[in-house]
Amino acid sequence: MRLPGGLLRGGELRRRVRLREPDGALELLIAEAPRRSGSFHDGVSRVLGALVDDIDGGSFGYEAAQDLCVADRQFLMHRATAVLGMAHHQFTTSCADCGTPFDLAVDFDALPVGEAGPGFPFVTVQTEAGPVVLRVPTGSDEVAIGTLSDAAQAERALLRRCVVRGELPEALSASDLAQIETALDEISPWVVTELAGSCPACGATHPVALDPYVVMHRSARELLDEVHTLAWHYHWSEAEILALPRERRQLYLTRIDRARGMTS
Repeated sequence: MRLPGGLLRGGELRRRVRLREPDGALELLIAEAPRRSGSFHDGVSRVLGALVDDIDGGSFGYEAAQDLCVADRQFLMHRATAVLGMAHHQFTTSCADCGTPFDLAVDFDALPVGEAGPGFPFVTVQTEAGPVVLRVPTGSDEVAIGTLSDAAQAERALLRRCVVRGELPEALSASDLAQIETALDEISPWVVTELAGSCPACGATHPVALDPYVVMHRSARELLDEVHTLAWHYHWSEAEILALPRERRQLYLTRIDRARGMTS
């Protein structure tokens, strides 16, 4: 599959990635990454490093995942959601007008994706202090500013990390800030992070946030129950069961259910 942005290596933009076949070890990593990593976005990098087999035939890993732009990381997490059987996802939200809860369905396989603009991942902006070259934010930037609770401080720290050439004024004017944001938006790829929700009670339509990392909020409980079932019936070790491709693991579980008279 092709990334909407790409990874810059040796002056070339690499965009075609191949995902590994999902197995239990990958599923367990995804479920446990948020609490086993230094930060949530560091956990995302560890998941992506394990999810992607190669990029344009070259090696991939944690460092490459850190260097991907934010939209590419979100795009790959959408793909992880799909390959782990959660492409058709349903979640509950509440109407912003009347407060009525309602269900909203999303098909991760059908979500549109926006390609990067010309010059990606760099853009030149004419600020009041002169021209500044910036790059789009990456996973390493998300990790670096993740501990900053003040939104304005985080935004300033992010922009300063993204400067490639030139220097940002100590006090950015509203005009400069708007120019920078617009320029970065124009070259950055995008994935859907917001849906239109229509309340069945009052008919109001309003935006509903779509978490691109929804797959990382799934508990490992179901997977571990499957491991227990397979270990109980086949006497395989945990490592052997987690190494099974997801599809084959499900086939064995189906056969166990059939033998117990639970399926036809």
